[in-house]
Amino acid sequence: FVFDIDSDPKNLDPQYATTASSRTVLCNIFEGLMKLDETGSPAVAAATDYTVNESGTEYIFHLKQDAVWSNGDSVTAGDFRYAFLRLFTPGAVSPNAAGFSCIKNAGAILQGVLSPDALGVTAVDDYTLKIQLEYENPYFTELLCSPAALPCNQKFFESTKGTYGLSPSSLIYNGFFALSTWSDQQLTLVCNESYRSSSGGESGISKLTFHILAEGEDRISRFTSNQTDAALLDAAQVAMIKNKGYNVSGSSNTVWMLV
Repeated sequence: FVFDIDSDPKNLDPQYATTASSRTVLCNIFEGLMKLDETGSPAVAAATDYTVNESGTEYIFHLKQDAVWSNGDSVTAGDFRYAFLRLFTPGAVSPNAAGFSCIKNAGAILQGVLSPDALGVTAVDDYTLKIQLEYENPYFTELLCSPAALPCNQKFFESTKGTYGLSPSSLIYNGFFALSTWSDQQLTLVCNESYRSSSGGESGISKLTFHILAEGEDRISRFTSNQTDAALLDAAQVAMIKNKGYNVSGSSNTVWMLV
């Protein structure tokens, strides 16, 4: 399956990635506690189930116990806790950290009053993660679907000595795909043989190629000439091909402001 992206991701460190291209790749090579299903609703992924207290301020997630990283290490609650702590690294706070300010003590950590260790994320045991919030956030499960909430194996991260996420050799994976090659023209993903699906389903795709659009390359012509299998088009571009027999799925973003 071939899909075009606008730019080289450059950085595939989930906690610090900010571009649309990097996020698209990350969601295929990592698996978070939650994911967006076909309807756009949050569904369990690395977690098998979760509970929320009556006030909506405490979430307890139970993880798949057979999940492993591509290097053979188990995927544990500690990997998720470490990822959340990395968002608030002193002197190198992630650009995505503010989005998680609803987590208990996050505000005080951002202000330098508390250390990241005080963050309200606890590995109760290897396969149970507790997240406490300062206040109820009805969109918290959607927030957990974002790349910034993807897990990080601390031992492997520290072994990369500052190169984490910059090449295939400086990453390990817990998602359906693993990054095989990364060049100026494309990224090639292959099936991660270590992946354990909670649903048991198969995608039917053995290789996924992200083609990096070069300056002057036309997204529509690549799609209509079968050089790519799907294309992300704006409304004007969709109008150009809508009556040519292609399948079109639409979505829109609206910002509402109360004054």
